[in-house]
Amino acid sequence: MRKFKIPVSILMSAGLIFLSACTATNLPLNDKDIVNSQASIDDIKDSGSTTDTDTNTTDTDTDGNDDQNGDEENNGSDVSNTDAEENEYILPAMDTKYHAMYDGYIYFREYRREDIVDPSMLYFGNTFNLQDNHKNHTIHRMDSKGNVEVYTDTDPGMGDICIAGGKLFSQKTISDDYKEVQRMVYYYDLESGETTELNGYSYLLGSYGKYVFLSGYEWNGNGFYEYFPCVLNAETMEDITGAYLAGQDLLGADEDGVYTYSTLADFINEEFGVDIYMTDYSGKTKKIAELDNSQFTDWFFDWGGPEITCYQFLDDEVICNIGYYAGTGHFYQEGMILDIPKDGSGFKIVCDSGYANFYCTEKDGSININNYDLNDTFDLVTSVTNLKGTEEKLGTYIGQKCGEPYVTYGETKIEGGSDLPESLMSGDVTVFPDSTGEMYVLLYAKDYEPFGFKYGQQTDDYDTSDMTEVYNIEYVGDFLFFTITDFERDSENDIGWRYAYTHKKTVDLVKDLKTGDVKKLFEY
Repeated sequence: MRKFKIPVSILMSAGLIFLSACTATNLPLNDKDIVNSQASIDDIKDSGSTTDTDTNTTDTDTDGNDDQNGDEENNGSDVSNTDAEENEYILPAMDTKYHAMYDGYIYFREYRREDIVDPSMLYFGNTFNLQDNHKNHTIHRMDSKGNVEVYTDTDPGMGDICIAGGKLFSQKTISDDYKEVQRMVYYYDLESGETTELNGYSYLLGSYGKYVFLSGYEWNGNGFYEYFPCVLNAETMEDITGAYLAGQDLLGADEDGVYTYSTLADFINEEFGVDIYMTDYSGKTKKIAELDNSQFTDWFFDWGGPEITCYQFLDDEVICNIGYYAGTGHFYQEGMILDIPKDGSGFKIVCDSGYANFYCTEKDGSININNYDLNDTFDLVTSVTNLKGTEEKLGTYIGQKCGEPYVTYGETKIEGGSDLPESLMSGDVTVFPDSTGEMYVLLYAKDYEPFGFKYGQQTDDYDTSDMTEVYNIEYVGDFLFFTITDFERDSENDIGWRYAYTHKKTVDLVKDLKTGDVKKLFEY
């Protein structure tokens, strides 16, 4: 039987893979990395067909009690308690950037208001822009009971973290000169407590099992540095990259190896292309796909070249979407979904895509790719392309971002948009635990309302309204971490119709997925 493989915890755009598996960020390769979650989340049942095209809408299961437990006004408390949900489900692995687990502890960094860069352009989703600085921060760790303690209060880093081989990796600023190497990777040995700087590596890209992916660099002799992904065994810190991957970016990784890619956008000579490579863990690299102008004859590149927008790893192949964007709003124009054998025997174009992300399902030996197409009236409608076995179209399909097996209303696309279930319009966060197409609730708006937040637009006038957004949604073990911010309208920094906002109040919260309790971690 064909199975999806657990994806890499990459810290850039990542593949969207849905597994009934552990919630740990990285594939467990030793006992201390193994984390299984039996977190309870609410089932959203399919309510049946409502249109002539057999499109199903979904309604939230109700238990007859929609009210919050505990004090409605919270009375200054830092804890909100809601009913623990009845259904148990093992959550799919997800890519995390700000939280990582090792030996029963979840590690995360505490941020301050001065770390945040404003204005924020919510249209582009840049809710959490961190500025480089040289100030120390605090890294905390939380045990399985939710108890939080300080791991170090002299951490020099910012941004992403990951754990591999018993080491916690991050990066710090070493120069403000853009002509110089500006960052350096370092790690904490979580057994000995020692800190080590890694000269020659500038950015943390991600991890998979005992392997960590870092950005190496070298001077090109033409006035600037070239950066390239490197693969290190985090247990031994041996660089096993093998082939020189200059000019490439990290795509992802699975049990078979690491995937990198490069794109070409030469507008002067009208040359465009995409190359995809696979490097196994012995360091051997091969090209598994090469696209050139012949694949893009009907595409009109005016703002940028082709991009890989979404992918999934199967046993023997990689499924990915290649498309392009245009306009100041970065609008998706068109694309195509590819089936790429890992052995390098050649790829095939599966179908065109009207949407940047797809959702690949596997059921009873059948593999189907769900995507969107434009109909005659230029509306996005669900479509399905069968790769193997029996064709099955999902009645309700959610377009999700790469590496995020959940969706909030602002990211939701459903055929028959007027029939959106209430759970997707109210600030709840839903998740697809497997490939059946059923949705489950991870987070309710009522979970964070006791802390003084109301999701979404705050007044009827969108042009002047403040906004409240939920973001940095990451679950590790049995805990769901998320950040919520009240954004104040900042019209002086608008870029045309792209409205600007500034952070007014931000709170980091954590929800115990077994009990339903929500606790405030930090406010800034």
